[in-house]
Amino acid sequence: MEILSKQVHKFFGQDERRIKEHYPGITEKRLIEELESFLVAKCRDIFVYKDDTRCIEGSGYIQEFFSKLNDGVPLAYITGKSHFYNLEFVITPDVLIPRFETEILVEQALKELQKIIITDTKIRVADIGTGSGAIALSILQASAKSLSVVATDISEKALKVAKKNYFMLEFSIDPKSTFEIVQTDKLRNVEGKFHLIVSNPPYIRAIEDRPFVHKNVIKFEPAVALFIEDAKYDDWFRELLFQVYNSLYAEGIFIMEGHEFHLDDLLELANEIGFTGSVLKDLTNRKRFLRLVKTKNEEVVDG
Repeated sequence: MEILSKQVHKFFGQDERRIKEHYPGITEKRLIEELESFLVAKCRDIFVYKDDTRCIEGSGYIQEFFSKLNDGVPLAYITGKSHFYNLEFVITPDVLIPRFETEILVEQALKELQKIIITDTKIRVADIGTGSGAIALSILQASAKSLSVVATDISEKALKVAKKNYFMLEFSIDPKSTFEIVQTDKLRNVEGKFHLIVSNPPYIRAIEDRPFVHKNVIKFEPAVALFIEDAKYDDWFRELLFQVYNSLYAEGIFIMEGHEFHLDDLLELANEIGFTGSVLKDLTNRKRFLRLVKTKNEEVVDG
């Protein structure tokens, strides 16, 4: 719609430097698309055609959109949606915005699933700290095999978002697959063993790593999904890795996204517990993931 293009062009030209500081790599074309998406969500039944101006004139919605941009609110929180692994997810400020880099975790998980051969039951998968459900639901939707997926999160509000996304995507998921949501810390009180466990947990040290985090991430995204107190960091991951180890079948796989500064130390801890594994890099050649294998059919006790 020409009126949107003109208004975005005017807004963009007023302070392009600050806009790009808030939204690195943003373009006018992308802003027009996001504004249209925002108006569709606001106006629903009214904004049917691109030449329909009833939603625009006198509504104040365009100024609301620009005001949020001036404040640096992430686009996914403005429009209420985000794309991840070729799917569209409902996003609210109660969940992290899924990142492109995390799609590598999904790709790796799907590769692992292809290697698993069982005949007596569905492959069991757990997603720890599921948030919006983007990882778990992407795996469910893309897997060529029937899965039984358990998604956990400590946040009740986050799980409401995951439930909504499952409702939106259920039609595209193998009807033989199942998706269960559990509110808990990590895998606490989750019963049964899993063939594959994935996680994008909080992995930023609250003080030490904070200077490397974009200010708008700190300001707008949920701290519980981002940060761990520095003094509790090692113990937090020790508990996670023990829980994961004891929740995997022998030869089960754990894939976790983590902070490039700390993955080598976490791999050393995982080896002490009984895992074998390696650190994987992302497309920018940064250390980004752990891939761990439980090689023995045993449980271990922290202590």
